[in-house]
Amino acid sequence: MKCRARSKYYAGISEVLDRHDSVVVVEDDVVVSPFFLRFMNEALSYYGTNRALQHFRLLLSAISPSARNVLHPWCRLLGWATWRDRWKYF
Repeated sequence: MKCRARSKYYAGISEVLDRHDSVVVVEDDVVVSPFFLRFMNEALSYYGTNRALQHFRLLLSAISPSARNVLHPWCRLLGWATWRDRWKYF
């Protein structure tokens, strides 16, 4: 069952990326900030030319006023974004 769900997950993202240059993916049980989508879209635009970056994601952690963006080498599937030209590497 897990393999079938995973296959549908990838197929759905691929279908979106057939029509759009990027995608923001959020699991259906995740509650995000009202500013989440704006942040993700701005990050897609800002990091779009950095080909070394394959995706970026939300990080669930304690929020502090000094919180900064952090790059990680792995993908967690709670909320993340990628570009069409990088999706082929997943």
